[in-house]
Amino acid sequence: MKRSKIYAFFLGLLAGAFSTWFQPYNELEIFGVDYRIIMAVAALVFSFLFRLFSRAGTTTTALFIAYGILSALILRILLDVIRDPTDHNLWPLEIAIFVVIAFPATFIGAYLAELIHWTRKRK
Repeated sequence: MKRSKIYAFFLGLLAGAFSTWFQPYNELEIFGVDYRIIMAVAALVFSFLFRLFSRAGTTTTALFIAYGILSALILRILLDVIRDPTDHNLWPLEIAIFVVIAFPATFIGAYLAELIHWTRKRK
């Protein structure tokens, strides 16, 4: 696997960890902001910056950052279920919500950076 894919995955893991691991279970807010908004903004910004400053492909950047975010969520779910098996009884819904939020955010960020690359080449 290329280094850029690994770096993109770890950036996504960082975005997912920051948005899910620091909030208590059944709480939706971190510092007064919904954690899903924090995750979406982090996904968009990380994918934008990673695509802007690396030579990784646009789709590769978006997918691997989104995979990292989903991996962070799945790790949180697994750790919570190990600690208390009654937690996360709606985990498939949680994953579906994160897919609906993370994938579009990463693709928007990556394609905005691609647009900047494209406009620089045209000049």
